[in-house]
Amino acid sequence: MRKLEYTLELESEGYTVLSYGGFTGVPKSDNCLPIKMTVLNCHNKAIKTDVANMAKIPYGLDLGAKSFHQQYVDILHGENADWILAQFQVRGRGLRLEFLNLITDETEELDLDLALNLTQSDLSLRGNLSRLYLQFDVPHWNGNPDTVYKVFMDYGTIVKGDSPHSTIIISEYEQYAQRTLLFKNDHRNETMDDIPIRASITEYVDL
Repeated sequence: MRKLEYTLELESEGYTVLSYGGFTGVPKSDNCLPIKMTVLNCHNKAIKTDVANMAKIPYGLDLGAKSFHQQYVDILHGENADWILAQFQVRGRGLRLEFLNLITDETEELDLDLALNLTQSDLSLRGNLSRLYLQFDVPHWNGNPDTVYKVFMDYGTIVKGDSPHSTIIISEYEQYAQRTLLFKNDHRNETMDDIPIRASITEYVDL
């Protein structure tokens, strides 16, 4: 077994995992396989909560005009057969999910924001404020076993009164290899619009 530790500077798209051929540009029903998402842990202010409570709807959207956002809870839970998860991307304070409608080929995005629903009073506390731990099983067109991604996200402070920041750890599990990526974000550059580009990586090969 080989162990390797290094730091990686990513390009503008940061860390993105998709289940369709990237050269096609966009997911379509004939080139995209469904990513399975499993919630392993979801807490807000030390209280267990539904992952849908961390889902951020785009500001100002007319919910009555978009079927996706009327049904996003069921879609997020994998209970709507018309929509599949096609992609996820690490953001400054959580994940951005992209879903594909298998009937219309329409795509929609949904943010999982660790700081959603936290008050100013909450943000002044010390310790963990919210935590989300997800597993993604990503299939392959060639029939190889799914690649498993476990994504651990923590949002909080070490010292009371400090600005909170997020820590995102991704563990990739392939057939004979494992890779762990650590994104530790600076609160000054940490919103759902920010894309972390610096990762500390530990890699194990030939397990």
